[in-house]
Amino acid sequence: MRELRFAKIAASVFALSLPLGLILATPSGAAKAPAASATSFKGSYTGTLGLLMNGSSGSSATTVSTTSLSGKGTSTKLGASTISGTVPSVSATSQCTSFSAKGFISSPKGRLNVVVMASSKQSACAAATSTPTSVIVKGIATVISGTGVYARTSGTLSFSATFNVNDNTAGSTENDSFSATITGTLHTSK
Repeated sequence: MRELRFAKIAASVFALSLPLGLILATPSGAAKAPAASATSFKGSYTGTLGLLMNGSSGSSATTVSTTSLSGKGTSTKLGASTISGTVPSVSATSQCTSFSAKGFISSPKGRLNVVVMASSKQSACAAATSTPTSVIVKGIATVISGTGVYARTSGTLSFSATFNVNDNTAGSTENDSFSATITGTLHTSK
């Protein structure tokens, strides 16, 4: 078994997972933004995460790249919907790490654009230091914009996802199944 030092790949999984909101501050004397209606969001998604292990041939990966991330599911706000995302290459040098990502939650009604900023609130942790192992990704995403009926939507969402990694040998690729839950509150301006 090769030493696993890339929980950051987990980061890639849930770049797309969802938001934990925008807070709009109004300077004193400035016009106030229109009131926003709040809606609870709860969704469950499953899909596939493509990974590429980078580093010196034959050794453990030093970085991990996400080559694809997509899933399908349902949510209380969007109904049947899909998720997709990108995560920059991440270091594979620790069992747990923070990460950043960008993602989308799409439905026929519109699309929510989300970001995950690297911080102590985001974590991707491998259960073991060697492969194969499971990875748990947790964090908070911010809805930064939307399209269609979600054009004026912001919000914050917590996410949790799991997947298994089979091999972290540099040069190897794999497509891993994931499952994720997303909860939070969306705010739509009138």
